Amino acid sequence: MSKQTDSILNLYMKYATFTVDGSSISTAYKERFKNLFTSPEVVVLNDLDPTLRSPKEVPVQTYISFVERMYPTGLSIDLSDIRKGIPKRQANDITIEVDLKKDLLGFYMDRERYNKVFNLKFFLTFTNNISQAHISRVASFEIAKDSLDYRTLIREADQYFQEEQYDLAKEKYTQALLIFSNATYPRIQVRKCTLAVEKIKYENRKPIYLIIQVHPAFASVSLKANDKVNPETKSGFGFGGGIGFEMDLFQNNIKSIRGGFGIGIYLNSMKPKLLSDSLKETVKDKTDIDGDSYDLLVGLQNIDEKLKITCLDIPIYFQTKFGIGKTLFLNVKIGLKVGLAMSTKYNSTANGDFRGRYPQYNNIILYGNELGQFGYPYGTYDLSAENQSTESVNSLNLSFLGAVGIGFRLSEKVNLFANLDYAYGLSNLFKENEDNFHLSENKTDLKSLGGYLQGNTSLFGLELGLQFRIF
Repeated sequence: MSKQTDSILNLYMKYATFTVDGSSISTAYKERFKNLFTSPEVVVLNDLDPTLRSPKEVPVQTYISFVERMYPTGLSIDLSDIRKGIPKRQANDITIEVDLKKDLLGFYMDRERYNKVFNLKFFLTFTNNISQAHISRVASFEIAKDSLDYRTLIREADQYFQEEQYDLAKEKYTQALLIFSNATYPRIQVRKCTLAVEKIKYENRKPIYLIIQVHPAFASVSLKANDKVNPETKSGFGFGGGIGFEMDLFQNNIKSIRGGFGIGIYLNSMKPKLLSDSLKETVKDKTDIDGDSYDLLVGLQNIDEKLKITCLDIPIYFQTKFGIGKTLFLNVKIGLKVGLAMSTKYNSTANGDFRGRYPQYNNIILYGNELGQFGYPYGTYDLSAENQSTESVNSLNLSFLGAVGIGFRLSEKVNLFANLDYAYGLSNLFKENEDNFHLSENKTDLKSLGGYLQGNTSLFGLELGLQFRIF
């Protein structure tokens, strides 16, 4: 057994140079060096790196790759002070520990001369018949101190891990791997720390949400009386929907309060009603069938109009979410809404009385349905307008917007919400009155009351939809 021990140590001293001519790495020597060991995964002391930046222990295969990279012209190796231990039987094998000194000389990265003596312990394994011997490990006498350092680093790292200081824990686990590169526990913990840090970054980053919602609502108009008409208004039901985006800009430490801003593009309809008991107006300088000039006296009663305004709404708002438990949260938002009128139509009915006054004939007034057979536009008629376009509505309307509601977390990335919202128009819904505007000039003519009015919209609605986290 002593001869086999001397033989394998001599072969180690030869092939550990990795060079035949001292100028390049020998492929044959690399293979023969590897065959000295029980496996390419056998752990050996890393005695190659003068910078001490690489792990202290590495597998044989890694050791060979380090030699190729760090010492491209090979090494000079000498083994001395060899002290053989007592053979021990382990299962079907016999092992022996050999203490020795290894003198290593080489040119690190082919530039810097590196020479150092290491006190090593070789672990040799013999087959049961002692016919073959291989190296099962190469360790340093300093391994006991390394083990102590390793345990200290692991203890410190575990403490940081429990305190959720994952960056510091990862650093300590990584330092432990520099001592024992094949250790499983710190390698697993490094992976856990990396995942925990990524999760924290994900949770703390400013998420962006896609909003898809429907919006049923009741709309009315706050009207101002004037000297021509004393109007009334009633709410009308409308329906809309669209998409939006929200972004969280801040959160408190326990993430129960989040806040940010949002913007959307929604298509909504408003159908307020406009009513008036009566309206009188005079249309001057008209001409009858005989060529005579007259003033048309118009009296309208029971005017009943439904506006149909289709708007492209762009809300811009600040929003805050207050967590209530794990799945429920309160929504509050406030902002402005820009409304662009895409379509403005109306349906209207009224009773009309038309009379003609002739100033040149002592202001005589002609009226009665019987005059219609002679072509005069006088009499009492039922008037109507159905799905008619009107230009009395402003194309741009700015509104204040506020909403409050609740949300439910369906999953990590999907929320369901229901908000009650209110919007009040800051600008006049209708255009300025034209001096020559008349609601009706004959029995087939009935324009929108909006031509006479000033008012602001009021809208009460329900925002119902889903919120998807897309970033």
